[in-house]
Amino acid sequence: MDADADTVAFDARRAPAARSAPDRRIPFIMSAARSGSTWLGKVFDSHPDVLYLHEPDVVDRGYAKLPVWFDAAPSAAQIEAAGAYVDGLLAARSPRATGTRPHFIKHYRGPMSDASRCGVIYAAKALERAGLRKQAQRIHVPDLATAGRPKRIVVKSVSALGRAEAIVRARGDVLYPILLVRHPCAYVASQLRGMALGVMEPDAPPGALLNTRAARRLGVREKVMAANDEAEKIAWNWLLMNAEAFAAIGALGGKTVFYESLMEDPLGEVKRLFAAVDLPWARETEEFLNRSWEQDGSYYSVFRNPETSVNRWRTELSDDAISRITAIAARDPIGKLALRGTSELRLAG
Repeated sequence: MDADADTVAFDARRAPAARSAPDRRIPFIMSAARSGSTWLGKVFDSHPDVLYLHEPDVVDRGYAKLPVWFDAAPSAAQIEAAGAYVDGLLAARSPRATGTRPHFIKHYRGPMSDASRCGVIYAAKALERAGLRKQAQRIHVPDLATAGRPKRIVVKSVSALGRAEAIVRARGDVLYPILLVRHPCAYVASQLRGMALGVMEPDAPPGALLNTRAARRLGVREKVMAANDEAEKIAWNWLLMNAEAFAAIGALGGKTVFYESLMEDPLGEVKRLFAAVDLPWARETEEFLNRSWEQDGSYYSVFRNPETSVNRWRTELSDDAISRITAIAARDPIGKLALRGTSELRLAG
């Protein structure tokens, strides 16, 4: 077997046994930053039976436990460490993981308990504003769930792409991995926009990304290192991050979701996604989806109009930049999929 084949051969050997649909594992949303994962996480959070954990790995990066990017298949010891790390993430109740707005009423928690829990979160936020960020993040925000009331945990991370295989192999019986992918041109434009506004730093050098199996399979080290245009650097990072995670998540029983497909038909796509994880449809989620597009000055208005969100890059990037970005993305199957039209994306995802 040649080296290229070996990089993707784990799918046949390590994929979990087929499961009957629907699937009740814990949805674990993984994506690159600025790919729409905050919105998708809040869509899940809008469900009254969901306990949503927003980026619990920010408080505990687990650097001493696991590499961020693997240069080979994870070892048995690394898989064991990944399992312990995931268990910690699922138990995390830091203010950051539990306190993202907007706040939603839950069936599994009564009004008094909800008010008490919000009080803990607000107190932690006050500590942060007072400059006591570390102390605030040590606060444990209790679920205060009523005994016997069911709840479904949902996790979202923008730091787990390189750990996807180790995480799913460790806890594939518990987690349902969802890879959220945004069009590479939209991703690049969003990153450049953030940099221009001063809210984002330029992408760090690829570093360990260049040692991943995806990077070796694609044979792009020299091209990545030679890139001196910011758009190209971001595009290479998009390619390597998503290529590494896509192979693992697809092979280990997860699902790839495309942001553009979600934006074209939010209601239909979210309903299908909820059905895939055996989460009954909720009126509250439909109301949240409807309010996500309002431009009334409320918190919900931070979620942009779907058409603008999908197509803004077309007026922000030059034809030359678009051509270079798409050429980079098209080197891998995940890039080819992301470059397709939204109707094709729905079928592919």
